[in-house]
Amino acid sequence: MAAALAVQPTDRLAPLRPGPAAPTLRLVPRADHDTLQSAAPVVGQTGVHSAAIALVPMLYGTMMLVMWLAFGGDLATALLFTVIAVFGILYFGLLVGGILVSDAASLGATVRSFRQFVAGRVEVDRGVTTGRDALIQILGLPVTLVFAAILLSIIARST
Repeated sequence: MAAALAVQPTDRLAPLRPGPAAPTLRLVPRADHDTLQSAAPVVGQTGVHSAAIALVPMLYGTMMLVMWLAFGGDLATALLFTVIAVFGILYFGLLVGGILVSDAASLGATVRSFRQFVAGRVEVDRGVTTGRDALIQILGLPVTLVFAAILLSIIARST
C-alpha cells in the first residue's frame, strides 16, 4: 500500500549570498495515512452544486447548436463545426469530469439541493459567497455567448 507523503524541512544549505538560508524540503512517508486522498465531508453542504458545473458544457453545446443551424449549410462548414464539437467534447469532458470527481461529496454525506445551493452560502478560495453569486459567476460567460450566437445568427440570416 502506498504511503502518503509529507513535506518536511531538512537541514539548511549554505546560502549563495550572505543572508538567511531557507530550509530545503524533501518528501517523507507519513505514518498516519495509508493513501493519498482528500475527504471533504462538508463539500456537499458548502461547495458548488454539481448541476451548476454541468450547466456550463450544456450552454456551450447550445451555442454550438445555434451556430451550426445558422451557418452549417455546406459540407465544409459542417465538417468544421464537427471538428470544433469533437474538441469541445474532449475539453469539457476532461474539465467538467475532473471538477465533478474532485469536488464530489464523501460517501454517505448529505448533499443539498440545487435550490438550497442558490439560496445558501458557498465556500470559495477567498472565503464565503452566496450561491446565487457563485452561479452568476459560473454561468455568466456561457449565457452571454449563447445570446451572442443567437444575435449573430439573426443578423447573418437577415442580411
